Amino acid sequence: MNKSQFLDELRMEVGLVGDYASDLREFYGGIVKAVGNCLHKKSAVALYKTDNFQFQLFTSAGDIHENESEKFGEGPLSLCAIRSRPIILPKDNYNRLFTPFYEGHHLKGIFFIECHCNEYKFTNDDVIFLDEVSRYIESNHQRYKGFQEKYKK
Repeated sequence: MNKSQFLDELRMEVGLVGDYASDLREFYGGIVKAVGNCLHKKSAVALYKTDNFQFQLFTSAGDIHENESEKFGEGPLSLCAIRSRPIILPKDNYNRLFTPFYEGHHLKGIFFIECHCNEYKFTNDDVIFLDEVSRYIESNHQRYKGFQEKYKK
């Protein structure tokens, strides 16, 4: 299967998450699981949320090589946030692709994929895909936030 077909299948799997998720936890977890299920063994995917002056790991699939938390301004998650766009950073034998997602102009988190250098090479198509995933998260975030507020009472 070529990379275009692979990424199209991933888009479909991610898009289906909105059909069954009933809250943000299921939505975020479903996206991470959908992407994680399609990656190689030596790959991982994670979603970090902003929380009290730090990024906190919210959910992951695979063995990630990042810390569970990172203070703002102290690492690659912060670099991605500062640049406000997807970035690729190598570390050891892994390539890591980070992309931020927002609610309005407020940073809500970072979506992250890492792959072993020998297993998968990131290209511009991967950057575009991950940026699309971030936009999908942003466009649906309000939907689940509103659902939670409506049914809290």
